[in-house]
Order: sequence, then structure tokens, then C-alpha cells
Amino acid sequence: MIIEDFKAIRSAPRDLRKFGMTMGIFFGLVGSFLVWKRHESAALYLFIAAGVFLVAGLVFPRALWPIHKFWMGLALVMGWVMTRVILSVVFYVVLTPIGFFVRLSGKDFMNRTIEPEKESYWSLRQKSPADKPSYENQF
Repeated sequence: MIIEDFKAIRSAPRDLRKFGMTMGIFFGLVGSFLVWKRHESAALYLFIAAGVFLVAGLVFPRALWPIHKFWMGLALVMGWVMTRVILSVVFYVVLTPIGFFVRLSGKDFMNRTIEPEKESYWSLRQKSPADKPSYENQF
């Protein structure tokens, strides 16, 4: 799945130009922040990188192709990993404690109790009118 997504990364000159401009602006902003915080030596390298990205993006965007491909591939891998991390955290931090407390309280939302004297466990629902608005707005 990640391999197909990696192959589908668009690398048209317009996309590479946008990438160069975005990276140039980002490095310029981070460099400006470092100048403001009195770290001029580190900011110089960021301004150089910003200039390189901006010039390459405007003049020769194809030069940014390997960096763009690597950056987008890294983003795909990070997205794949973080999706699983976030879903795991939600499951174990939110849903598991809720399920634990519901079980402790004895509540059964699905009505799974077995009653041998019952003829059927089928739940009858109330009849609703069969008119056009009820079909258009099902939920």
C-alpha cells in the first residue's frame, strides 16, 4: 500500500515548484526566528537553504525531484505509523477504560442475556410511514 502511494507521488514541475517555494519560506521563517532569538550562526545556514530552495523552485524545479521524492516518502511512512499509533492510543486510553467501567457497572447495551422462557429474541421495531421524505432522510 505504501509502495503504491509512493509511486503515485506527483512530481510535475508545478508540484516541484510549490515544494521549493514552501520549503524556502519555511526555512526563511525558521531562520528569522533564530535571528530573533540571537542564534545568527545557525540562522545563516537556514537562510542559505531557503535561498537554494527558492531559486531551484523558480529556475530549475527538476533539481528538487530527489529531495521532493524523499520528503514525500518520509511523510507517507510517518503518516502510516502515526495512524496506527493514534488509533492504538484512542483504543487503549479511551475505549478500553469505558468498556471496563461499563462491565463493572453490569450494563449490557446489546441485551445479550439468555432467557430460556423467551420464544424469540427478535426486537420488533415501530412502523414508520412509507413516504418520500422518510426515504430521503434515512438517518
